[in-house]
Amino acid sequence: MHRSAYLLLVLTTLFWGGNAIAGKLAIGHISPMALTTGRWALSFLVLLAFGWSYLKADWPVIRKHWLLLFALGISGFTLFNVALYTALTLTTAINVSIEQAGMPMLIFLMNFLFFRQRASWGQMVGLCLTLLGVILTASDVLPVLSTSIS
Repeated sequence: MHRSAYLLLVLTTLFWGGNAIAGKLAIGHISPMALTTGRWALSFLVLLAFGWSYLKADWPVIRKHWLLLFALGISGFTLFNVALYTALTLTTAINVSIEQAGMPMLIFLMNFLFFRQRASWGQMVGLCLTLLGVILTASDVLPVLSTSIS
């Protein structure tokens, strides 16, 4: 595996986690829909710069399935982010992040229900680590641990 893959994974985690924090900071200054639109417009431009050659090569397939891709984009990106940013008006960034941590469980469930695809052992280990992180974050264990360490 390339070393840059590890850097990209760390950056993905940073951007994903920073999304809830940035969204919480934007509450009251910008609407959830405007925040979603701006975020995806910027992402589109960045990805277009890196993926233009791939887009040109794959254009016939994209054009053939544009309606499905559009529906997936609306449901997967737009609705999710509008719901996330709207939730941030009602709760903390930590609560939203905990709820986001449940997404892998939903993905595994939907993949099984719709496609009969089972999760691999590696995916299950990742899911268990995620659940452990959620439990530690949601419980009062972390403050006790930090007090006993210092």
